Amino acid sequence: MNFKKQKKRKTKFIFYRTFFESIEKMPKENQLELYSAITHYALNGEDTNLKDSSGAVFNLIKAKIDENNKKLF
Repeated sequence: MNFKKQKKRKTKFIFYRTFFESIEKMPKENQLELYSAITHYALNGEDTNLKDSSGAVFNLIKAKIDENNKKLF
């Protein structure tokens, strides 16, 4: 493995109460996919293509994660 080319792996990210409160208002079947999408994006940079209201909530949270990454990393 070439460590020079490997990006530093993120080990943390900020998760706000507003994220939690927004996700809690979603149907139970959508909550897990949102939590998974958020963690995969925040830690690994993997974007998820969610649809409907899940996608809308994810896009708002994604924007805040991006904003925090610019400030912190």
